[in-house]
Amino acid sequence: MRPPIINQDAQQDFQAYVDGYQAEITHRYQRITRDDESHIPGIEDLEASILRGKPSTIITRYVGNHEIDLLVMGSVTRTGIPGLIICHTAERVLHQVDCSVLMLKPHGFVSPVTVEPT
Repeated sequence: MRPPIINQDAQQDFQAYVDGYQAEITHRYQRITRDDESHIPGIEDLEASILRGKPSTIITRYVGNHEIDLLVMGSVTRTGIPGLIICHTAERVLHQVDCSVLMLKPHGFVSPVTVEPT
């Protein structure tokens, strides 16, 4: 299969988008760590990384190559049956890493699954 042909302007636009997105994520991370790191008891070394590639593969590889105690991931299910699956990427990573994993749902998330009192 031949790679798609992309004109030079489109490549530059895409790279500018990626660079801008990476700068925004870096800014948000710096703001969070500056505001919260000194307020969280027991947190001595908070680290975030911006990596490129297939998320489940890259995350699993990164965790395997570093001494990670806790992996924090966002979890948004876009397909499938809500509430039964964490999300495709999180599900794959969860079974491949040797550290604790904390899954976060978006603000305002309401679980479609309820538990009846016994």
